[in-house]
Amino acid sequence: MKKNYFHGFPGAAAAYAAVGLFISISLLFLGFYSGASVFIPGAESVLTLELAAELESSAYSGLALSVVLLAPFSALFFYLLGGGGFPGGGRRAPCSPAEKAVAGSVFSLFSLFLGFYAGAHIFASASYELLSPGLIKAVHEAAVSSLASYSAAFLPLSLLFFYALSRGEAAPAGRSAPGTDCGQCRPDPRAAGPSLRPASPGLRTGFGLVEAMISIFLLAVLSLSVAYMHRYLQLMAVRTMENTSSTRLSASIFDKLKSIEYYYLFPYDSALPDYGLAGTYGPVTQQRTSYPYRGLLDEITAIAARYFIDRWTVEMKFKIRDVSDVTGDGLTGDLRDFIDADGNLVDDYDPAIRYYKANADADYYDTYVSTTSGKTVSELPDTNLKEVTLRLYKRGRLLHSRTELISLEMLSGIESRASGAELKMLVEEPANDTYLYDLMEAGRAAAFAAGLARPYPPEVIAYRADAGHPLRLRGETAPLANAAFYVNSMTSPSDSRAADASGLFNFQSLPVTSVLTEGENLLYAKATKDSYYSPFAQRRVVLDLNPPEVSSRTPSGAVPDLMPYVGAALSDAPLSPGAVPSGVCPETVSLRVNGAEVPFDYDQATGRLSWRGADGLPNRLASGASYTVVAEGGDRAWYKVVSTWTFTVAVSDPDNSAPSVSNMVPLGANADPLPEIGCRLFDNQSGIDPYSIELRVDGVLVVSSGTISSHWNPETGGLSYYPPAQFAPGSAHTVEVRASHWAAEPPDKKTSVQSWNFTVKYY
Repeated sequence: MKKNYFHGFPGAAAAYAAVGLFISISLLFLGFYSGASVFIPGAESVLTLELAAELESSAYSGLALSVVLLAPFSALFFYLLGGGGFPGGGRRAPCSPAEKAVAGSVFSLFSLFLGFYAGAHIFASASYELLSPGLIKAVHEAAVSSLASYSAAFLPLSLLFFYALSRGEAAPAGRSAPGTDCGQCRPDPRAAGPSLRPASPGLRTGFGLVEAMISIFLLAVLSLSVAYMHRYLQLMAVRTMENTSSTRLSASIFDKLKSIEYYYLFPYDSALPDYGLAGTYGPVTQQRTSYPYRGLLDEITAIAARYFIDRWTVEMKFKIRDVSDVTGDGLTGDLRDFIDADGNLVDDYDPAIRYYKANADADYYDTYVSTTSGKTVSELPDTNLKEVTLRLYKRGRLLHSRTELISLEMLSGIESRASGAELKMLVEEPANDTYLYDLMEAGRAAAFAAGLARPYPPEVIAYRADAGHPLRLRGETAPLANAAFYVNSMTSPSDSRAADASGLFNFQSLPVTSVLTEGENLLYAKATKDSYYSPFAQRRVVLDLNPPEVSSRTPSGAVPDLMPYVGAALSDAPLSPGAVPSGVCPETVSLRVNGAEVPFDYDQATGRLSWRGADGLPNRLASGASYTVVAEGGDRAWYKVVSTWTFTVAVSDPDNSAPSVSNMVPLGANADPLPEIGCRLFDNQSGIDPYSIELRVDGVLVVSSGTISSHWNPETGGLSYYPPAQFAPGSAHTVEVRASHWAAEPPDKKTSVQSWNFTVKYY
């Protein structure tokens, strides 16, 4: 007789659940340790203090989360598998010992997998991006091998254990379980004899193998979801710690960079031999071949390596206090870059700031004593202010970037250009990118005085500059400094004036005005006082000596067309060939007909100004009516033009000549495969009715009244159409155009129909 382990007390299912829970939790711990041990070597290879702390925290939290997730499900699963139940309807025969063994083994194996997955994911997230592909493959193979070996060793043992446990729980054949009432028992069909089992109608006992497998599957899905969520949160925590540590690392590196003597601070790249440095260093009178701060750079590399930074670079720009508002933003306290647009190694606005070779070597790492100031300066642009950018890379990926300003006086306390101790020069008038006008000629004076219907926008600024009213120069510099002004060259000044005790200057300069040329001029202003000077302040101005004009006015006189093209050309050309004009200001352009402003189109590139109808075609006018057109506009130098002309619509009816069709294209052989198809339509008595125009290609209507505005040029009478696709080589085609004039009589002369053929060339 088999020994009954659990039927000696009523809590058999609870005991079964306790044993299953103990086994599941034990296997979870075993799997977690196994998964972590596979990935720990990879994680250790990239481990920092911050990452180690985060991994330790994540390991505890991940393990705790796995236990909390698995424990209640495990207890419930083995309780039901052991025959336990809950109040509420239905009876079910419990699982056989073999079924219990399979279900218990599968659940235990799942516990092992869950622990392995959690441990592996936590430690893999820390090292995946930093491991090489070969090492990742090896780690994966080790993980699969380890998991397979554990599973192979555990699965048969778990099957035997749970089978033996289930057999020991079963009641002896032919007997009822102790403590049961035989009146409430029913035969057990699986027993060899008349064994009876309790049949409590209100108690649902246990579940079957299918239900066990379904519950394991649902628990697996839930576990994977929670594991991925935990891994994502842990990965984000690692990223945050990485950002924090890289920020602290960059601050530490900048502390070391700031300890380098200013004149020895150069661009570096840790991936290059000798950090990219090649040359001699120090004063030109005492050169050394080794970089004196090489040891400090090695310290930076060592510190970066502790954070697994495999490359770091230092880039720099030479910054200058923009005390003369070179950038034109109205600020004199901001910084600007060293600007060398022409590549001559000299700043475009301050020639004293430049690359300078004090000796014959090939580098700019040296220092020398300036004969002008008597101070030590660098062969590099001597701005005394560098914008230093540090970049940290990990496995080729930019991890962190930081930019700071490092100046000479940061350590020395010497005032210089960097601290804004040099002279400032701010030119307030003329402003940058403005225009000049000359009123010494009567025509220009009249054009300037003309009135317009539309005002100039506030951003268009113009100043008078002529012999009667020289250009005014106004601004601010250092008190009692001398302000010198140059025109189109920094070689010699055209005029100069001393600032007052407040540093202000305001005067009209005939010498500057007299050397201005038509078109674009560059004014340079520079302040000097004792041995100090300011950078050049540049202002661009355009001198305009020719007012705009209106030409090609059409129509005029008697017009035999009900829909005539009404327009003109508004242009602004210089007097001198090649000079830059100020250009027409579009905001001032307007068109009036019979005293009322009308819609118009203005093309600034061509100067074409035309009266626009509602549908893109000219307006239909009344025969016999007269119309007065006024076109006006101004250029950016404040010269204006107002032009007026009149025409009368006079349409003949009857019109004894049909519309004429000419200039038909293409015609004959050798046409392009994608040709322009069109012609010119003309009628000199009553005008072409554009809504009557039809164009057919090979019998297909391609242009009609609904699309005519896109194909008809009312100014020239041209009709054009481009096919959407190329014609076949050698193909023949027929074109037909139909058009009518406005006159109704005689009917046989109202419409013209013209057709022609063409053949596409071979290609």
